[in-house]
Amino acid sequence: MQKTAIPQAAKSPVIQYALLAIISAVAVLYHVRLAKDILHGEKVDVPFFFPQSASATLGYVTAEAMALGLHRGDVLVAINGYPYTGTGVLGQELAKAKPGTSLAVTVRSLKSDVTAEHTVQLPVTQGKGGAMSLGVDLLLHFAVPIFCVLLAVWAVAVRPRDLPGFFSVFFSVFRRFLKSTKLRVGNQGSGNWE
Repeated sequence: MQKTAIPQAAKSPVIQYALLAIISAVAVLYHVRLAKDILHGEKVDVPFFFPQSASATLGYVTAEAMALGLHRGDVLVAINGYPYTGTGVLGQELAKAKPGTSLAVTVRSLKSDVTAEHTVQLPVTQGKGGAMSLGVDLLLHFAVPIFCVLLAVWAVAVRPRDLPGFFSVFFSVFRRFLKSTKLRVGNQGSGNWE
């Protein structure tokens, strides 16, 4: 049996490790910057409602939101005049909300076999922003993403010749960065929401 010589460049994935280090550093620095926004961002409270998974139908509505005119089973049509295409629209409008303003939620309701569309004005108030809220924000927007990036870096580091794994890490970090940057630009730099 004859052994074929493997070129030295194929044995040493130095370029991959260098790119991986750069990607990791950019991702961690971005999340450190995001933590600054979380710590110094303006907290707001809005009567809570949320659609069902992968749907525009409201699955959860608090008593406060119900008193203002939202009901479980209503279908979201628009948030502040923007057509509801997913929770990203809701997140963007919540990120732009300022105390003293209102969030205009347009829904389609089925009342006595008649479908009616109406807009509910939800008041935006100054948020309490206690230690629990800060802890959850830091956990969800800082600690978990950094843990995921470091876990992905570890996975690629132990399998350096796994090119699909390397590219999936690269593109997932890059996609998240672009998505967050787009939301930031759209929100004029405000934001403790992503």
